[in-house]
Amino acid sequence: MIPEKIGNWSIVDKLGAGGQGFVLRGKKRALDGSDVEAAIKVPISDPSGLTEQHKALVIQSLIHEFEMLKLISSPNVCKVVDSGIENVRVGQKTFELPWLATELIKGEDLHTEVTRNGPLDEASWAQLSWDIAIGLEAIHSVNATHLDLKPQNVVRHSRRAIVIDLGGASFVGRYDMGDVIQARTTNFAAPEQLDDKHDPEDYEYPVDLYSLGATMYFAATGRVLFDARAGKATNAPISRRLAMMKSETFDTSGLSEEQVEMIAQLCRFEPSARLELNGLKEKLLELLPEKDSRRAASGQASHNPAPSPQTPITNTKTTSASADLGGWIATLLLSFLPPLVGPFIRYFQLRNAKQETSQRYQLRTLLGLGSLMSFGMVGALAFFHKFQKDQSVVSKTLAVIFGVTSVSFFLSTIFGVGFGEGSVIYEFTQVIAGIGILVNVMLIAPLSAAVGIYHPKPRADDSTEEQPGVIGEKGVDETGSATNQ
Repeated sequence: MIPEKIGNWSIVDKLGAGGQGFVLRGKKRALDGSDVEAAIKVPISDPSGLTEQHKALVIQSLIHEFEMLKLISSPNVCKVVDSGIENVRVGQKTFELPWLATELIKGEDLHTEVTRNGPLDEASWAQLSWDIAIGLEAIHSVNATHLDLKPQNVVRHSRRAIVIDLGGASFVGRYDMGDVIQARTTNFAAPEQLDDKHDPEDYEYPVDLYSLGATMYFAATGRVLFDARAGKATNAPISRRLAMMKSETFDTSGLSEEQVEMIAQLCRFEPSARLELNGLKEKLLELLPEKDSRRAASGQASHNPAPSPQTPITNTKTTSASADLGGWIATLLLSFLPPLVGPFIRYFQLRNAKQETSQRYQLRTLLGLGSLMSFGMVGALAFFHKFQKDQSVVSKTLAVIFGVTSVSFFLSTIFGVGFGEGSVIYEFTQVIAGIGILVNVMLIAPLSAAVGIYHPKPRADDSTEEQPGVIGEKGVDETGSATNQ
């Protein structure tokens, strides 16, 4: 039963319903005589049949959402305006009905808009993506994650996109009601939300980054990213979707090169590899209209005059990145010193000793394995790992080169130990090992240093089978959307 009045709000109608309750339109008279409207979230219409424990959970979930919204201040996140517990009478019984009122955003949610009117043009898409990124920044700034970002939870009004419904949001590093609720929508959830190996308490900010990329993909195409229902499913939808996510390849038709790059970098399978919000905003600035107010808000003028000859042109990506000098020094020391220190210490112990057979073998083995560790195995592992991230042919080629070099060093050591110094095989293997070390130092190592920091753009042909333009299903735990057309 829905009461006619909740707090000071007169109930006008129902706006929506979902797994966590329903949303009502409330109206009240302001001091100046104008009518003020709000979206009032009610967890259940008749809690009289609930146990005391369940009632406490219902109230705690609303309190949790209220506390979170109260901390967040952003034009791109819905604002809380009121809350309370209403005494409602049903028959001869009276029970308490908790409620939460947020600003009523008079606009369509993104899912409805794209379904009705088709995908957004690139400029509108960039504005939408920017606004969502700003909203997520505000949420993350209070150490919280949304955990259920999707087109239904983004409303566009007066050229502004607003993130709504933080009912399942959670504070990072703290077990709270968000972890109990475990809100998610399958088609927009991050891989770690679908994988049973991850504890909800461990979800962090990259979860929202993945959902943002999936939402941006939907806004630009009207399709679901990694749609597990496409084609003939041979296994469970969740496991099939996880396999598609891990491949990191998707249908790029209808997307510009810039859109493909941003979405691909947000939707990396590994959370630590996802594009951060600051990096995303830098890329979106290039797509925003010249006179867009968002440029001014970002600190960049709406019109960028050409720099004068006296004004140096700076690379924003370079200046914004941390030099991390200490990290570079530590990397160099850890990469090269430990594998070489041991062999060289033993080398100096053996070089002037009586050249017995066992000592000679030790010397060759130590020098061979030192070279192997320094230039071969570590490089092969690093570039194979990089290839998993960027699927670059260059990364794969270098990984194979390092692997082959490792094998050659190892074989030269084995043959060197097994054959005498006068042997042709011994001489041949030692020459090969020497050439290998020289090529590594003079060519492969410098080339690898340059390629190691190179991030290739996703190729247009890196896509899965053509996916039908199906609008995504409503996910599990979907909540009511506080919108008004």
